[in-house]
Amino acid sequence: MSSSNMPYSNTSIIQLRRIFKLITALMLLTFISYSKVEAGRVNVQLTNNSYSGLLIAIGKNIPENYGLVTRIQEYFTQLSHAMWIATKRRAFIRNIRILVPSTWSRNSTNQTARLELFASANVIVDQSNEQYGNNPYVKQMGNCGDPGEYMHITPDYLLDQRVTQKYGATGKTLLYHWGKLRWGLFPEHPTAEDKDYYLDMSGTAQATRCSKEVTGLNINRLTGGSCIVDPRTRLPELECVFVPGMMSQTANASMMCYQFINSVETFCDNDPSDVQSYHNVEAPNKHNRMCQSRSVWEVMRDHDDFKDGKNPRVPMNVDINATPQFELVQDGERRYILVVDASGSMKGQKLTNLKKAATEFIMTTIDEGSYLGIVGFAKEAFVIQPLTQITSQEVRRNAARSLLNITTGSFTSMGAGLEKGVELLTKAAGSPEGGILILLSDGKETMNELKVDAVTPQLKRDGVIIDTILFTNKADEKLTEKLINLAEDFGGLSFFAAETLTVVALTDIFTTVVTERGGGGNSIQLLGESIGLTPSGTANGTVYVDSTIGQKTSFLFSWDSTTAISGVHLTSPSGSRIVPDTADYDHELGYLKIDIPGTAEIGQWTFSVTNNGSEAPLMEVRVVSTARAGIQPIKLRPSINQKELNFLDLPEKKVIIYAELSQGNLPVVGAYVIATVETNNTQFTVQLRDNGAGADTTRGDGVYSSFFVSFVGNGRYSVRVSANNANNTATVKSYLTSTQTRLTARSGFAGREPIVEVKHTALGEFRRTGSAGFFSVSNQPFDSTSGDFYSPFRIIDLRVTSQVYANGSVTLMWTAPGDELDQGSVSTYDIRMARTFEELLSKFNQTTKVDEDDLTFGSLIAKSVAGSTEVVVVKMPRSSTDHMFVFAVKAVDDEGKRGGISNIVSAYLTASTTTPATTSTDSFLTTKSDSVIGENDTTMTIIIVIAVGGALVFIIIVIIIAITLKRRRKPEPPMSTPVETQISDTEHLEYLSKYTEEYESGEVIQPWSIYQTTRFHKDGRSGHVKLPQATSNKNGINSGRPNVHNNNETYSQVVPPGVSHERLPRDSVSSSENEAYINPAYVSPEELRSQNQHL
Repeated sequence: MSSSNMPYSNTSIIQLRRIFKLITALMLLTFISYSKVEAGRVNVQLTNNSYSGLLIAIGKNIPENYGLVTRIQEYFTQLSHAMWIATKRRAFIRNIRILVPSTWSRNSTNQTARLELFASANVIVDQSNEQYGNNPYVKQMGNCGDPGEYMHITPDYLLDQRVTQKYGATGKTLLYHWGKLRWGLFPEHPTAEDKDYYLDMSGTAQATRCSKEVTGLNINRLTGGSCIVDPRTRLPELECVFVPGMMSQTANASMMCYQFINSVETFCDNDPSDVQSYHNVEAPNKHNRMCQSRSVWEVMRDHDDFKDGKNPRVPMNVDINATPQFELVQDGERRYILVVDASGSMKGQKLTNLKKAATEFIMTTIDEGSYLGIVGFAKEAFVIQPLTQITSQEVRRNAARSLLNITTGSFTSMGAGLEKGVELLTKAAGSPEGGILILLSDGKETMNELKVDAVTPQLKRDGVIIDTILFTNKADEKLTEKLINLAEDFGGLSFFAAETLTVVALTDIFTTVVTERGGGGNSIQLLGESIGLTPSGTANGTVYVDSTIGQKTSFLFSWDSTTAISGVHLTSPSGSRIVPDTADYDHELGYLKIDIPGTAEIGQWTFSVTNNGSEAPLMEVRVVSTARAGIQPIKLRPSINQKELNFLDLPEKKVIIYAELSQGNLPVVGAYVIATVETNNTQFTVQLRDNGAGADTTRGDGVYSSFFVSFVGNGRYSVRVSANNANNTATVKSYLTSTQTRLTARSGFAGREPIVEVKHTALGEFRRTGSAGFFSVSNQPFDSTSGDFYSPFRIIDLRVTSQVYANGSVTLMWTAPGDELDQGSVSTYDIRMARTFEELLSKFNQTTKVDEDDLTFGSLIAKSVAGSTEVVVVKMPRSSTDHMFVFAVKAVDDEGKRGGISNIVSAYLTASTTTPATTSTDSFLTTKSDSVIGENDTTMTIIIVIAVGGALVFIIIVIIIAITLKRRRKPEPPMSTPVETQISDTEHLEYLSKYTEEYESGEVIQPWSIYQTTRFHKDGRSGHVKLPQATSNKNGINSGRPNVHNNNETYSQVVPPGVSHERLPRDSVSSSENEAYINPAYVSPEELRSQNQHL
């Protein structure tokens, strides 16, 4: 079919590209590993209407400036007062601690930090980054109602009034971000994923906003003039933006949309009597999409802060001072005490593996300048290594050798071990406050005296931090839970190590203990594995050193000291051999470290190990490196959202595994990320995806996510994550400096995302691994180990990719969920259509069902695995009037379990010019039949005659108009020769599906600066649509000139400077080969502000 007969083609491609828009610049970050979400970051509590425990931390690389502290106090006081008003006297902030770096001079008011760490702060003040600049942001990874990990603010935002004032009142701006951080809210203004405009149920164009009572002007953001309305869609042109009035508003909501408007002081709600803050259920924004069209206040009322009437509104006659109290604390030196279980139950492989992992921790992981002490305990506690500052390799070696003195004894007294650790801290430093006790035990306490309970009150008074590493799944359950809670109560981390856990995995745990405290330098683990050696045999292995690392590269080998190891050597990518000296082998420790001088070569390194003994031991191999000079390394940060999963809490509670992959502050997308989950000698692998569906909140943000559903019984499940570029699809997603920066609040754009250009830089081979800790499962029925525990996950990315006016069809696209959440494959889809959003939300099962016969492409029977793209084309009935339709989908598994209602989308279809007189869309929505027209032959004949006659008249009119227009226009350019092979409807839809799948899998990267073709034509080799890239001038900005056409290419739209390709006018194309596209001059924020005031 020719392009002229494909009226939906241009619209489809525009819609498809909108799917690929720049991912939202304000999003929320990772749940912290190894503990509950609330315990990973400092646990802020709302009690008696006031928040307590909020921690704000200043980064260690921020130069000393106590003016930052003053400004933090000022701005967060404003936040507290804004919160008190917005929550209608239900919440404010009572106290805040501010953590300043150890590198700053000590102020007389500063107290020594105890449990306060930069890594656990709720709000961080740190350097700006390429992705966000000085914009405050919250990293969001969770779903609706899930808290964020931290809020990020830059020093410039705090100190430079020119930056701060861009976003309106500071207190309300911070409250906007607090809504994401605390209550799991999402923006109600259009983000990069959303449409700026939509048609409401009456067919009227509306700006995406909440509430609808906010008034303003529709302005072309390039020219500052009025907007042009596309007659086909009834929507304003793509450059059009809604500019709300700043001073004359009466609407008081929503803070998640227009926090910069003076009259806005609260959030949208679902109370129809309050028109000014009534929730806009129709707006196609991220909050509606993620929160199932619930209002902000509905989500907040379901949060633990306000659920079941908690923290009710304080009466107006009660005087409340909403100004917080501030306390300054300062970071200090790191002091670690290993508290090692040396009881009889640890005898054997557990203690051997512990010693080897602790040796690597001492030799390579703990930072220079830190302090380390070691105590052991059995019936009594004893000192193995006094608290000593790590200042040299010799000090490290001596500390590691002290581990050889550990021998097992009878009975177990953990309390004695913890008490001895505190004693060691006090003796050496005068106070144990801020010291970190790392308790390593199998959880079997046998002494009645000095149990953990007995020493806990004193430990709290001492102000120490406690991490717990628990060995074996056979640990005492009650004590194990007590130790997990101990770690949480004392600001520590808790880990589970199966009895068979390898030394490499244990080493990962030790590394996390340091890195979570901001230590460990910039060392990155490239390889960590156990290699089986044969008697008198040689084993080989490889590791790839990628282009981002190579400094301070070390190969670390550890083995049982009774094994005779020799002949270790390395081979570089260029073939050079590195052979260690005999003196480098520490046979007493069973340890060898080979340092690569200078910068390691990029490429594959090979190592070889020879075993001269008669045993068949395991050799643990780790390779670590740091970033090359001037280059940010690729880093992997795994985590899990739950510490405990009680089956009594299903299906509300779910386990999500996360992995944030980045190079510096930039996301790495398109990588292959796998989580390995192990319990009771059973292992599972789960692929983590960055596709904006299922557990993953935002596509393309470098955060890979997946639910875990393969529960095989009660116990503990350890999680490790690996990431690589095996498919050669990984890229760094960078953000180019754009001429169109975020416009200011004075121009009415502060609620919008910045408009930037995205660049994808291909990466070479790399590999990263890391531990995400563990979670425990309880109360799982014995007969449920092979059943479905969850329904399919709710579809959150349903979209209309095209709506064809000529033949009345609507193309729907979404990402397939799984049989259980986002795992496996669903059985069928239940697609419903209605005339209003309220019908689908409240009466989904009573609305019109789309059957298989209603589809001209695709199927309701699911054949794709989770994560795949589903596409269907719904054939709509002909109508003599214009109609708006809304659609939603539910996924159904093979047991009939149904997922939640998807996000709701709308499609507007105009009246058909060849519509039979008897067609009724309303009848289709109520009593749909196989024959819309009817079965009466006479009626049918009359209808056909009328239709044909009408069509002929219409064609004649069109021909006359065309001839008239042609005489008034310049001659059209000749058609391309040879004639292009056109794409049929089916091929086009298959292309949409395939292209989207390839994009989501990382096989296709959609460049930002791409011309929008007005026609499709095939590439003879691949069958894909050609999308020629725009040219750039010397400043890296699109030149605005048309594509140079040759005989094999169609005419294209061009990208004006500073404008994303999604924002192009739909019909702005060259009318001749000699006529260039006229690029409107860019209007600066200041100019637009002036024009806005004039308007």
